[in-house]
Amino acid sequence: MQLAWTDRDEIAKALMQAHPDADRLALSLDDVKAMVVALPGFSDAPEPPRPAYVEAVLWTWMRLADAAEDTGGGNDNDGGDAGGDGLRCGAFSAVAGGG
Repeated sequence: MQLAWTDRDEIAKALMQAHPDADRLALSLDDVKAMVVALPGFSDAPEPPRPAYVEAVLWTWMRLADAAEDTGGGNDNDGGDAGGDGLRCGAFSAVAGGG
């Protein structure tokens, strides 16, 4: 599959596979751009039409990676935010209701 800057979901998935341990919050937009251009199958111009394309790829990568971490394995202490939210809500309700 040939990738272009407009294929942000496919690029984000490819980045997840190519760089599974990347600290996405520490990456500069130049880092992300270099990673995208280096992907196998990326055939678009090295410079995106607008800088917002790189930002969109990074945000999509973060969203997909977070979703994968929430639903994918991991130990009981680090996955399952949905259950944690329920516990926090329950704890908050108990404290708020105990007034």
